[in-house]
Amino acid sequence: QNFPFLSAFIKEVYRLRIPVHQISRKVKKKVSLKNNISLTRGTTAVLYLRNLCLDKTIWGENVMSFEPSRFLQSYPRAFDSVPFGMGPRGCIGKKLANMEIMYTIISFVRVFKIDFAKSDLSVEQLGEPEVG
Repeated sequence: QNFPFLSAFIKEVYRLRIPVHQISRKVKKKVSLKNNISLTRGTTAVLYLRNLCLDKTIWGENVMSFEPSRFLQSYPRAFDSVPFGMGPRGCIGKKLANMEIMYTIISFVRVFKIDFAKSDLSVEQLGEPEVG
């Protein structure tokens, strides 16, 4: 609450480097979606969070730009929970994880001198993180 830009910074990191790329749920009752698509009871529905985080209709044409300020303005509030899953089956450690990340960044900034290099690199040029 006391560090709105730091919180926005962390949310933007999550948006561009989401730790969980998909979640799945069993459909409890028949659901009708757009384009005449129906999901019957018992079907496993998969939500690709990466697509949500990089959707130009939500985030605008500059979707690949690292802009924490977008979280200081109006944005989809549901995104707050996406990196940790959603609903009753979401991560119970979400608040603790966010507090630890904020504490670590604040501690790091207090101890070390940080200089920022000017760069024209975009997120696309940086590439995807390696898994392994």
